[in-house]
Amino acid sequence: MGMEGMSSPGFDGVSTGLFVALVILAPIFGAISGFIFGCIGAIIYNLAAKWTGGIECNFEKVPEIDYSGKSSVYSEIEKDSMHTGDTSSGESN
Repeated sequence: MGMEGMSSPGFDGVSTGLFVALVILAPIFGAISGFIFGCIGAIIYNLAAKWTGGIECNFEKVPEIDYSGKSSVYSEIEKDSMHTGDTSSGESN
């Protein structure tokens, strides 16, 4: 008996072509389905936010830290807290 009728699984023309097609089409299908489900999720969130009031975020501006060695707002606050014994950030509650 010879090995003429035996083929190795996964290496014939149909399996290789299917693999190449999946490698190309899977990211495209993933992007399209991600976009669709993202839109559906956004619609659901917007409806829920309308009914519940949504998520509220409050931001405040913080001064930048100057690393050049020059005097800055933070160094002045640290100097003041050393003299008064206060270890807080310099803000009053």
